[in-house]
Amino acid sequence: MKKSKALFFLMVAMLVLSFGVVAYAETPDYDYPESTTITIFHTNDTHGRFEPSGTAIGIDTVAAIVAATENAVFVDAGDTIHGMPFVNVEQGLNAIELMNLAGVNFMSPGNHEFNFGLDRLLELEALADFGFISANVFWREDSSLVFSQYAIHEVAGLTLGFFGLTTPHTVIATHPNHIVDVYFGDIIEAAQDAVAALQAHEVDVIIAVTHVGLDGPYNTIDLAEAVQDIHLIVDGHSHDTGSTVVGDVLIVQAWEHGRTLGRVEITVTADGEVTLEASLITHEEAREDFQPDPVVTAAIAAMNAQLDEALSVVLAYTPVYLDGDRAVIRTMEMPLGNLVAEAMAWSSGAQLALMNSGGIRDSFEAGDITRGDVTRVLAFPNYVVVVEVTPVQLWEALENGVSMWPVDNGRFPQIHGFEFTFDGFAEPGSRVLSITVDGVALDPADDTTVFTLAINDFKAAGGDDYATFVGLPRVSEAGIMSDVFIDLITIGEADMTIEVDGRMVQVGNEPGEEPEPVEEPVVEEPVVEEPVVEIPVVEEPPVVEEPVVVEIPVVEEPAAPATRTGTVVNCWFLNVRARGAASAPIVAVIARGDVVEVLETVGTTFVWHRIRIGNVEGWVFGRYLKINE
Repeated sequence: MKKSKALFFLMVAMLVLSFGVVAYAETPDYDYPESTTITIFHTNDTHGRFEPSGTAIGIDTVAAIVAATENAVFVDAGDTIHGMPFVNVEQGLNAIELMNLAGVNFMSPGNHEFNFGLDRLLELEALADFGFISANVFWREDSSLVFSQYAIHEVAGLTLGFFGLTTPHTVIATHPNHIVDVYFGDIIEAAQDAVAALQAHEVDVIIAVTHVGLDGPYNTIDLAEAVQDIHLIVDGHSHDTGSTVVGDVLIVQAWEHGRTLGRVEITVTADGEVTLEASLITHEEAREDFQPDPVVTAAIAAMNAQLDEALSVVLAYTPVYLDGDRAVIRTMEMPLGNLVAEAMAWSSGAQLALMNSGGIRDSFEAGDITRGDVTRVLAFPNYVVVVEVTPVQLWEALENGVSMWPVDNGRFPQIHGFEFTFDGFAEPGSRVLSITVDGVALDPADDTTVFTLAINDFKAAGGDDYATFVGLPRVSEAGIMSDVFIDLITIGEADMTIEVDGRMVQVGNEPGEEPEPVEEPVVEEPVVEEPVVEIPVVEEPPVVEEPVVVEIPVVEEPAAPATRTGTVVNCWFLNVRARGAASAPIVAVIARGDVVEVLETVGTTFVWHRIRIGNVEGWVFGRYLKINE
């Protein structure tokens, strides 16, 4: 079905409910032998979750689904080979071997593909049976492409053209030392060049596999609007769910962490109509309808056997849940963040410590903590660096740390050894209001006083836009993050029940919001006791009272307020907590789609709802509850 045979497609976009459907009609003068359906399966932001679990489908079941589908193509949109101990210990090798077995055809490298270093990524590319494609990653030395610009794939008589893109955000979203030899070009210019190259090959359908995301300064919404003749964008990076239609372009993502498998069916009917229909295969559907591929399951088991002995060692015990959910730990002080920052200071002897919340990747369940748990939560192989810092520099660093608040962002700090307040509604660059060390306020103009500050080498190299830390005098280095945390909980005196203590506080008010009223102290008047004079009691003769009939007016009861309800969204399971705080005890767990009674709503930036379901009452975080009208 070449362009030279007929006009390619007359684009007619059609969005159907929650599914992304785009239809294309072609001139009817070309007769197709039969209807043909090609299925594009896609994943993104797996972050090393290849094993089946209560939330992850598992690469063995995904492999079975792909193998059972005629004319299937399997692509991955990045942030895949790094994240969990299962893939980190072998620096991504397990991921590549399983992707080979599962039949992946193409992959666009995401920012986290660079976490083991560019040299290691190129080694893994050589071991992959599938293509790495990215049209905007260039060598600094000669501006040549590091990966293939595009790939052409023939399926059932159709010619599919694929090209890849990697987010320019990678420059601050992986260790800067890992990308010193490369640069990331403009995604729109790179896409235009790739589309032109594919059109020269007269491909039938053009598909972009991008690790870019739907929001931020680089996004696939702008890409779809600016670049002509792309039919499908398989995206990642922003961890979105489902599909979006922009003009004639269908954009799809499959959420995160292997929770769903994306599917796009490209159907060419006998009369020449081409339709793109997007859907998601959920964890439940995949596990109920398909048996895992036994070869891939056996490979996972063999890999786990090599890891189990080292990772299953119990190191410590926590009686409480230590929450590392990105929605909260990247926006506020959290007990787990306090512990991690304490480990950095304790291991290195630094006076102060600052950890970027983006380096905390998961939570610790209440109970035993194993080595595997620690490497899952502190997944990046960064090490602790102690630098000398002045108040001026600390002020600048914290300004960067809170510059994106209230959006959850990896640069948001978790700290130890000092306190600070900030106004998150002020202009970025003027948000930090005070910093104190041992109760002494620091002068924002003081460039002579020196403190030792423990950070990780990611931030020391300017990661997460912490440019202030680049080139600071280094005092010493300590172990990698997971090891120093292990040292604290096994050798040190870690308080696993540590709570939020107000070391960093957001004190600003949203524009137009009235500040909390300050109650004036109540001054009690002194009570003067009068002398008590006893009055003799005189008995009166009994009085016989006539009954009195009193008419009682009828008071109408006020109408009961209408009951609000909400539906659980954006998650599979949702913790119900004893109070509106992420560190509060969990009193129940509810599931996606559950409808609850909403009793109360508090907060503006961070909203919490008090809910009732059955006999249980508690609080849930606002982003996971959709209020029903």
